[in-house]
Amino acid sequence: QDLGVPAPTPQPQVQPTAMSNYTPQQTQEQQGFIEQYLPIAQQIEQQYGIPAELTLAQAAHETGWGSSYQAKQMNNFFGMNAIDVNPGAAYSYASPEQSFQGYGRLISQNPRYQQAYAQREDPYAILRGIKAAGYATDPYYVDKVSNIMQIIEQQ
Repeated sequence: QDLGVPAPTPQPQVQPTAMSNYTPQQTQEQQGFIEQYLPIAQQIEQQYGIPAELTLAQAAHETGWGSSYQAKQMNNFFGMNAIDVNPGAAYSYASPEQSFQGYGRLISQNPRYQQAYAQREDPYAILRGIKAAGYATDPYYVDKVSNIMQIIEQQ
């Protein structure tokens, strides 16, 4: 029966792409950040057992790969606040190493993160645990940091 409506035009079949097959590519800025701060993240892994790729990915995310004011002017790579001195104000460190040390102490010693820290053998599991414990409020934090870890793992 002809109702005066043209038949739909057949559309080409498109194969869906799985995000798990997506591998982000490193930029020169990212490569420079990784080369500069990976040794510090590796020291944190040796000292606290927190996977270096997780520590470095969180630092990259929190600072926009080292481009933030807090990273450049305050050596603050993890958005740590000086709650004990000036609530809401970012803490200033003398060096990037001190900032990474502060992060290592926070994750390994703060009771809030003990369940996450217990999963430190798996960087993705500890990341999910840190987020669940309230480290970040961004609902996409785990996805964003996981994508950065994939970039770092290309190293």
